[in-house]
Amino acid sequence: MRRSGWWVGRLLLSALVLLVAASGSWAAETLCDGLDDDGNSLIDEGCDDDGDDFCDRNLAIIGTPPVCPSGGGDCDDENPGVFPGASEICNGLDDDCSAGVDNGCDDDGDDYCDIGLAVIGTPPACPLGGGDCDDEDPATNPGAPDVCDGVDTDCDGQLDPDGDGDGLSDCVDNCPGTVNPQQENADGDGSGDHCDCAPADPDVWIGAPEINDGRDNQCPGGTGHGLVDEISGLAGFTNKEDPTEFCWVPQQRATLYRWVRAGDAIFTKGCLSGFTDRTCINDAETPRARELLYYLVGASEPNRGSYGEDSSMVERTVCP
Repeated sequence: MRRSGWWVGRLLLSALVLLVAASGSWAAETLCDGLDDDGNSLIDEGCDDDGDDFCDRNLAIIGTPPVCPSGGGDCDDENPGVFPGASEICNGLDDDCSAGVDNGCDDDGDDYCDIGLAVIGTPPACPLGGGDCDDEDPATNPGAPDVCDGVDTDCDGQLDPDGDGDGLSDCVDNCPGTVNPQQENADGDGSGDHCDCAPADPDVWIGAPEINDGRDNQCPGGTGHGLVDEISGLAGFTNKEDPTEFCWVPQQRATLYRWVRAGDAIFTKGCLSGFTDRTCINDAETPRARELLYYLVGASEPNRGSYGEDSSMVERTVCP
């Protein structure tokens, strides 16, 4: 009984070997050649699993097999959107099976994808997104500041900033914060009528320089508005060879200036003052280490003016 069971086992094993040999299922399909290489009645199985007409690049190709007429080189045979010659998409994949993952997505290295490429998700090549209108210039991208340079640096479709949206660049708009496409400017002072508080006075506008004429030349909203003939905000130590020399911008029509110097910002400690017809003074006192001197300067003739901002950025209208 035991011997007959042994023979039955041998017969079953032999039958299994014959069956496997006949079917060829122990072999593997390693060629894409239009033939049933492994004898399982299937032709070129595994050559093009994703059906994109490109054979898996890990398999050898002989001729032009019907299963993948476009050739081989498919670097991801489970994704029909990935094959040689496919359009590169910024998605963290090597879509065209050439030059690596997301090649050409961010050529200038500014972390923004080229505006001409589709972006899916947040690919590592360009974590800040797409929309880069010049992918060869790292200073041009949707997050760059827009400046007056004749270049669309922030990729908004406009060469230069236009804050009020009137179709004129802020670089040339005479009222950059007010819609005024016609650029009316009756007094010819460069400040448009729509934002000029004195459209008939060429000496008064928001950013006008102060003139020694006994009045305030700035419009409301401009630095220095409310002060008359001030100078102090345009003064400072500008001579690198002589750090004790205090100078200011000459004021139109002024012939004499008064200066005030103190050892503290509120002008109560050790004050000195004097008059000069020049635009610089040096009182021959060199500040010691870590010592500060504070100055004010204002026009005195022909019209006495305000001092403007002192060294602590406080506006002063009268003499300390």
